[in-house]
Amino acid sequence: MRGSVYFQSAELIKCLYVEGAKKIERIDPNHKNYESLGSYLTAKAYRDVWNNMFLYLAEHWKIKDTEKITSEHVAAYMSYKSEYHVSHQYLQKINAAMRA
Repeated sequence: MRGSVYFQSAELIKCLYVEGAKKIERIDPNHKNYESLGSYLTAKAYRDVWNNMFLYLAEHWKIKDTEKITSEHVAAYMSYKSEYHVSHQYLQKINAAMRA
């Protein structure tokens, strides 16, 4: 996928966020909204994390295409963030966004 980091993160959110999805739908493996995001604030938080990571990867790894991101890149980003002594809660948010 090409485009700015903001465009790419917006495209990812479009795949995950389902407006009005009920919790019962999101936890039912047989429902089409299974594992989707139903909260706008969670979607925004994930998008902010992705934007930060994509900017990091563009600057440090010269990766501009999100489809080329590997687990090595995610681990490097987590390590980079932990060097700056961010809170444990923020690292958990990063981890949750990467798993989405």
